[in-house]
Amino acid sequence: MELISPERLRRPMDRKALSARAVARAAGWKSHTYMQRLLNGTEKSVKVTSAVRIAYVLGVSIDDLFLTKTSSEARELAHLRAANSRPQNTRGATARRAIEGDAA
Repeated sequence: MELISPERLRRPMDRKALSARAVARAAGWKSHTYMQRLLNGTEKSVKVTSAVRIAYVLGVSIDDLFLTKTSSEARELAHLRAANSRPQNTRGATARRAIEGDAA
């Protein structure tokens, strides 16, 4: 799972006055170093189990913090990537111009 932004992680931590060490412990990590990397933006991905634990301890939805397969942001990103990788259909554009009277 991919962290949406470090700020989305930092805000609920500040609200609950939780340190990186405390959240890392809740995520099941032995060290807080990886949590610091998430907060600094040098790392973005975590395992699903860790993401669930982090969201739980912060009292927020997992979709508030991470991109998941079911989140609207992930679907939007996948849709944009798919649209950019498809070959352009020029016949459809030509047909539309002919219908609209723009064809030469």
